[in-house]
Amino acid sequence: MVIISLSFLLGVCTIFFVPHQWPWWPYLFIIFVSLIAYRYRPVCFKVIIVCCAGASWQQWHTQHILQWQLADNLVKRSIPIQATIISIPEYNNHHDTFIVRTTLIDQQAVNTKLRLNWYSKRAVHIGEQWYFEVKLKPPQNFTNHDSFDYETWLFAHGIRATGYIDNKAANQLLQSPQFFWIDRLREKIKSHIFMDLPDSPYASLITALSIGVREGISQSQWQVMQRTGTNHLFAIAGLHIGFVTSIIFFGVSFIWKRLGNAALSIATPRVAAAVALLIAWIYSALAGFALPTERAAIMVSVFMGLIITQRSIPAWSSLALALLVVLVLNPLSVLTDSFWLSFFAVACIIYTLSGRIGNSAMWRKLLRLQYAISLGILPLTILFFQNASLIAPIANAIVIPLIGFIAIPLSLLSAALIFWLPAVSHELLIITNTYLHYVWIILAWFAAQAEFSIPIHFTSHWQVATALLAVILWLSPKRIPGRYWGVVLFLLSLNRH
Repeated sequence: MVIISLSFLLGVCTIFFVPHQWPWWPYLFIIFVSLIAYRYRPVCFKVIIVCCAGASWQQWHTQHILQWQLADNLVKRSIPIQATIISIPEYNNHHDTFIVRTTLIDQQAVNTKLRLNWYSKRAVHIGEQWYFEVKLKPPQNFTNHDSFDYETWLFAHGIRATGYIDNKAANQLLQSPQFFWIDRLREKIKSHIFMDLPDSPYASLITALSIGVREGISQSQWQVMQRTGTNHLFAIAGLHIGFVTSIIFFGVSFIWKRLGNAALSIATPRVAAAVALLIAWIYSALAGFALPTERAAIMVSVFMGLIITQRSIPAWSSLALALLVVLVLNPLSVLTDSFWLSFFAVACIIYTLSGRIGNSAMWRKLLRLQYAISLGILPLTILFFQNASLIAPIANAIVIPLIGFIAIPLSLLSAALIFWLPAVSHELLIITNTYLHYVWIILAWFAAQAEFSIPIHFTSHWQVATALLAVILWLSPKRIPGRYWGVVLFLLSLNRH
């Protein structure tokens, strides 16, 4: 399973060095030839077959997105579109930003996604169908080359153009929302949170933790997160799904064991896994089924599914199966930083816990895991963000439990009770707001230690490979010879600005 998944991943990763216009059918020809020669070198040709399958699958998805491209004569010209709003509008700097799925562009039937800004006071909601006149431009990156790779992010989400809505045009609502009931629920939760905490700088953090909407997070807050390496804590992903799943799994196990006859009829782990799996998908739905949450829910489904079906396979095979399922469902996940960070983090956990002899106290295991994750994803953090914060592992070790075990449950419980027990929800929101205030004091102190943030970058893939090899050596069991050579290798792989 590990070989198959890695081979499929290698094929999908051809997106990084094969032109997007490259057809997918040549890979099928290679697969056909490999099947004929399979009996002579089964392992070798198995790798080739699966690799080509991954490449052709990725190319098919890529060409599906590229079916429509903004023509040169339509760039920055006012054109009519008919579209449905498919994301919760986010209010930023006097304008709303949202994603639409089109049905008509310039009187032509086109099914694609656009990211639009609307400088208007008129309220818009997810699920509404509109007639707009828009001015569009092709996807392009920001002028700062060290900043977020906006163009790749747009492509990974299937967005083929960006632009703004012409306020002078006769824009009109064609149809009120009929579907999107989960997203409309998320939108109502967001509105209630901001109404209950109208002047709080932490209301946006609560919406980020509960429904995955990061509207209103200030520039100063983003800077604190970046300097402390904690921006991942306020974007629902594998960490959040993992915390919620773990809490539910162990909580249900504790209760079910004490139910007497019920515990005898159905095994406790199976019940706990089923409930945890359900909650994981509900939390993912509340987060809008964003790519990181979908991926995390799939990973949880694989691990919990094995418990429910009472199948036992090695941890590495479970991770490989989750990787394969994620890539089959969305091969363009490899374009997102969170894909690599989440799978490397889980791999670090398995690598740290596997093959270790001796029993340690729980707090020692948690500290070791935090140390392994922070160190394991450090090469990728440098690769993606050109920055290494020496204070980040310490900040994460302190703040991750505070967010995962307290802030996330409080935020979710507050959101869940908004419509049924609004008074209780209001009090919980106040408690959560106060709690995040004190957590933020800790983060702000860490962020103030600017001397611990080092600008570092990689200039070649060999440096990345060397850094990853160094980390593997560094995290090896103590009795492995040459373990501490990993430190030397890691330092040799770095470039300072």
